[in-house]
Amino acid sequence: MTTRFLYILPLFITLQIHSGETFPIELIWHMLSEHYQEYGNISLAHEYRDMALQAGNDEALAYYGVECAKNGAIEKARECFNKLPFDDQSMAHLLLALVDNDPEQAMEYARMKHRQKDDDDYIDNWMCTLGMLYTVMERYSYAERCYQEALIWGVGDDLYTHVGSFYKYTGDLDRAVQYYTIARERKEESYNGLELGKLYYTQGGFDLARACIEEEKYLGLEEKGYLALIYKAQGNDSAYKFYLSKVDANLAQTISTDELLHFIKEEKRLGTEAFWLELLANAYMRRKQYTEALPRLLRLVEIGQLQGVPLNELNKRTLLMLAKTYYRLGNVDQAEKIYKIHEHSADPKILEDVLYGLGRIAEYKKKYAKAEDYYKWYLVKEGLPRYKKRKVLSLLINICKKRGKTTLASSYEYQLQEERTAERQWWVEHGFESSPKVTVKWL
Repeated sequence: MTTRFLYILPLFITLQIHSGETFPIELIWHMLSEHYQEYGNISLAHEYRDMALQAGNDEALAYYGVECAKNGAIEKARECFNKLPFDDQSMAHLLLALVDNDPEQAMEYARMKHRQKDDDDYIDNWMCTLGMLYTVMERYSYAERCYQEALIWGVGDDLYTHVGSFYKYTGDLDRAVQYYTIARERKEESYNGLELGKLYYTQGGFDLARACIEEEKYLGLEEKGYLALIYKAQGNDSAYKFYLSKVDANLAQTISTDELLHFIKEEKRLGTEAFWLELLANAYMRRKQYTEALPRLLRLVEIGQLQGVPLNELNKRTLLMLAKTYYRLGNVDQAEKIYKIHEHSADPKILEDVLYGLGRIAEYKKKYAKAEDYYKWYLVKEGLPRYKKRKVLSLLINICKKRGKTTLASSYEYQLQEERTAERQWWVEHGFESSPKVTVKWL
């Protein structure tokens, strides 16, 4: 998530535009637009932004509205804000005052909202929210006025983190450290030890930088990279090599500080893109839009290879999604090649999907003996859910009948009947009249 988007995120929460759906596809479009904007791929940024806007995504509308106001496109900003689902007239007036370049009126509406505050408000310091908006618009003097008044009110779960971010954003690093330190002491939810640690690092406070970063519960690539840099600056060669290897096992130990910083930034860029692309590919597959999912999955494979990951070691879930997509698009040969990469996987969940996929492909190619082998191999796996076992037994029955193996088909029919009886019995024993219908959503 970009620094600029962090400023406007509380506005989205305030507007209650998250409906409870986990990552709707329009939100993923918007976040990918943010990612590509931050890293300079403007054409892709605009492509995803336009998709989100056309879909009426509220996050995209709010963000684009502020961007239009910042660039003087007042009518366009007003058009975006008027499309937002306002349940609160104070917030609507605040945004309209924002686009009308009336800071005093906007601040008065923030005060009004604060006076009307009730227990259901997600954000209880509206002046802080207004400060974030003016920061995005690069109206820093108004933003600072808002933040200073917000501090007088003294409410808001992440107030000091936001104020610290403002001063970091505007280059006043001493004051950024001051407010981040208070946020750290208050244990604010949005506080990130890495941000304060990076400030200390740039100022030469290596012990303080290390303490801030190491107290984080999760050490990601960027955290480990900065710990490597800190230990290098302190002359602790063994700790430097340790964290350098955690960043990337193939990095040369003679890498310069600037080269390592560039590497961390590049890996972070690719990692962020991969995260949103995988969510987007999943969303397209749920919609059965496989032609849309395919290029995103291929980009995920490309990102892995850019990071030096061999094809057989790539994210297994990504490869299985790619195989299923190829199968659905009729490219069964390509799907088969991908499945065969993990034909002997030690991961039971991966092997389960691979064997089923290979069986379906063999059946599609009318290689019934091979399909039968894959399905038999599948059935001997332990811990299979009953509904999956019933599905594969049904497939085996059909194959055996096509091959004239009637005795074996009857044997599988008997097993299938036993599975159905056991299933019904289990539900009856647990107080249900019958078992619910389960749809197998595989290939």
